[in-house]
Amino acid sequence: MMANVYLATLGTRPEAVTVAFDLLHSRYHFAQMVVLHTEPHHSGIADALNALKAAFPREFPGVPARYAEITRRSGDPLLDIQDQETAKDYWKGVTDILLEYQRDYNLHLMIAGGRKAMSIYATLAAGLFFRPRDRVWTVLSPESMLRGGHWRAPAGMRDQVQIVALPVFPVERSDQLRAMLGDLDSLLAARDTSRSEFLARLSPAETLLVERTQQHRGATSKQLGEMLSKSEKTIDNQFSGIFEKLAEYVDLPEGTRYRRQLLLEFLDGKE
Repeated sequence: MMANVYLATLGTRPEAVTVAFDLLHSRYHFAQMVVLHTEPHHSGIADALNALKAAFPREFPGVPARYAEITRRSGDPLLDIQDQETAKDYWKGVTDILLEYQRDYNLHLMIAGGRKAMSIYATLAAGLFFRPRDRVWTVLSPESMLRGGHWRAPAGMRDQVQIVALPVFPVERSDQLRAMLGDLDSLLAARDTSRSEFLARLSPAETLLVERTQQHRGATSKQLGEMLSKSEKTIDNQFSGIFEKLAEYVDLPEGTRYRRQLLLEFLDGKE
């Protein structure tokens, strides 16, 4: 049986990392804790990292801890996700670390302690290559408890702290996708390819309807029909065919209005 490793993104609330570890450690035996962090001296997490390094061995003696700094791809320090380039740097760093541990461990990724953007990227990475036995967690706790500097959930407050498993479902990975995991540019390009494949599957009439929908985003089926010299019913039937094809690329919500909005977002690259 593979051992478990606890991985946590670090933000300005280091107590979230240890409170969650405390509760999970009662359910799983962890061979190691690994904290993913950015530049350790001048970034916004410097104080949190120092406090965690002092508190963890005291609170959990005997559990090895590694503090894994994520740097720029050039090797320069990474302070935060500030633009597209630093997003690529963080993506590469977090996927490298997760893949490193996945070879030998079941992964338990805690995102509650990390900065929002970094936690989102870590969760997206998990969705791409985590196995069914790997987990992504967050912790829900009273604000007053974290402000109070509690490294473990106090006995009288443990019932107010909840560990929640996030519904991350790994995608089916092809060899091509697996080779692109650390390259955000390639993954974004693959998404663009999905849009091209979707458009290529449309009939000429559906393509024309999609183009009119993009040009007149608030238009109703009746208005689109008037533009294309077709009945409202014909327009709705064509949309049904378009949405059937779109469903192979995105999860479609109920309701015509929401589906049309998702279609536009998919074509705009915002999905």
